[in-house]
Amino acid sequence: MIGRYDDIRTIDLHLLDTLLNQLTINPNAKALITISQEKQTGETMKQARRLLKYLVIDKKLVASRLDFLLHDASRERTEIWFVPEGAPYPAPPDKHIISGDELTKNSPK
Repeated sequence: MIGRYDDIRTIDLHLLDTLLNQLTINPNAKALITISQEKQTGETMKQARRLLKYLVIDKKLVASRLDFLLHDASRERTEIWFVPEGAPYPAPPDKHIISGDELTKNSPK
């Protein structure tokens, strides 16, 4: 894990830049960003779109190298994961993972 923070309405640029650096060094690796909140208010999707904008639009990361896991949990949290090539995702298999490509296609223009 690169890191985590508890406010899903902000972006920790240091963690994202650390992730980008690791992905640059390891061109076949991927990233998983998990975003959780206690109640469904739509904030998880808003946070995913903010992170997607920074990583894919602003920093030119290829969207297919980025996946999101949005879920309910007992507390708000964003976790940034670096996933080496061939390594399993640190997520339960019963959770729906949204690809960066899928989120890009469904983001408002």
